[in-house]
Amino acid sequence: MASTDTRFNLNPHHHVVKINGCPEKSEKHGENLVAQLKSISSSITALHIEEDTPSNTELDTGIEENLNDQEIPLHWHLERYRLSTACRELIQSPHIRQGRVSHLILLFTSRLRFEGPTSRELVSEHKKAIARSEAKAQYITVGEGTPEENKIQLTSTPELASKWMCEKYETKEKAPLEEDNHPPPTINLRTLEILENDAMDAFCRMMIALPHLLDVPPTSLYTWLPPNLTTLRFRGPASLIRSKEWENWIKAFATEEFLPHLKRLSFVLDLYYEPCDDTWSRKRKEKKVLHEARAACEPLYEAARQRGVCQILRQVDERWLC
Repeated sequence: MASTDTRFNLNPHHHVVKINGCPEKSEKHGENLVAQLKSISSSITALHIEEDTPSNTELDTGIEENLNDQEIPLHWHLERYRLSTACRELIQSPHIRQGRVSHLILLFTSRLRFEGPTSRELVSEHKKAIARSEAKAQYITVGEGTPEENKIQLTSTPELASKWMCEKYETKEKAPLEEDNHPPPTINLRTLEILENDAMDAFCRMMIALPHLLDVPPTSLYTWLPPNLTTLRFRGPASLIRSKEWENWIKAFATEEFLPHLKRLSFVLDLYYEPCDDTWSRKRKEKKVLHEARAACEPLYEAARQRGVCQILRQVDERWLC
């Protein structure tokens, strides 16, 4: 339980309180902590808790499991923060939104948002809009044609989130930053890793909501590559070849000063995001777009060859060999 130790070189009413944790399996973990805190004398005038705060933390959640990152104490001087498998949730921690953590890893996350209402708030507002006849409810029929036939109402939080973003950014006027997204005097973020799932989309949403953290658009990512790289494996969207920056990518790889130590290169643009209601049409268009992207990458490959890059690993799957 708790113990209080008087420091004789301090004021008699200054105490050091040692709070003892309990095993994670203990069902009375919370009760024991409260009991320890209550054992502190009410006559003390100063409380000193001797414990180092963590600098490295990992949070693993899942789809719509009510991400509680807002509860991470701000006095923790986090150096590295890894968030895993969180999906369709709103990031609320100032450690991320204000760039307080220096190394941020988003691992297998999907449809994370960095501004706007929480998922619960989006769903709540949608239900109110349905009640006001301002929105239409969607249903699926279960057990159709049987005595157990029933209709289940469907609510898509990604669609609600997309609608919210469209309403905010559809005007030409610059949308204001949210209060929680204003940068602090010092920004600590130095390393950002977004691994798997909708990495490019997450980067774009982050760039729009947190411009003080990411001031370079995805089409200019080549300007962020560390100059000491010897091996580069890059995979991106086929739409990159239609951006205004594509010619600059090719020019960069043709320059000796760009990645001067580069020895091996894998560069493919085989990711396809464009929506289409017709599956057959989508497949035909996807093949055409990938073929165009493959051809557009040839000048970049040739520029790398001219520099003496000894190995070019360009295929990721059979689609890229068309």
